[in-house]
Amino acid sequence: MSNNDFPDFSAFAVGGGEEGLPDFSDQAVSSGPSSPNLPIPLKYYDAIKRSEGFTPEAAWDYKQNTNGYGTKALHPGERISEDEAERRYNREISKAASSVDAFLPGLPEGVRASLASLTFNSGDKWQRMGLGAALKAGDFEEAGRRFNQYVNAGGKPLGGLINRRAEEYQWWRDHQTSDFDSNPETDNPD
Repeated sequence: MSNNDFPDFSAFAVGGGEEGLPDFSDQAVSSGPSSPNLPIPLKYYDAIKRSEGFTPEAAWDYKQNTNGYGTKALHPGERISEDEAERRYNREISKAASSVDAFLPGLPEGVRASLASLTFNSGDKWQRMGLGAALKAGDFEEAGRRFNQYVNAGGKPLGGLINRRAEEYQWWRDHQTSDFDSNPETDNPD
């Protein structure tokens, strides 16, 4: 398979509001990781954050300047605190999870978290491509294959994205078998 067979993340904006600018208005989410109102379960929330890593000063990241935990910076060179990075991250991962829920409600938590991470990382264009079509059709095997192709940035596969998708696909697989393939009427021992 050639490098051109994989979706390229560099065409997507990450964590932006209107006209590609981040929205950190008074509606910003202020809850931290200990909050019971996280958009996704804590283990996934923290794994995505770990994958992004904390960077206080904005730096170019294929398509835009990012800082904090992978969110779009307000301007090149912007410096932010970890508290501000946490607020921005929570807000953007919440938007990503809401986008997934609007697209296909009721997904198992591991699949939902994987897709929220993909949306946070690359935007929601996947919903209008083959991955979205496979999910809407209920073909989770094909959807999983397509999910694992989202490993490109700058036109080539990146080791970090390959590892990230592999970890996220494990979340997917952990829940897909138990949540999609079970039949409560026949699997219930009572």
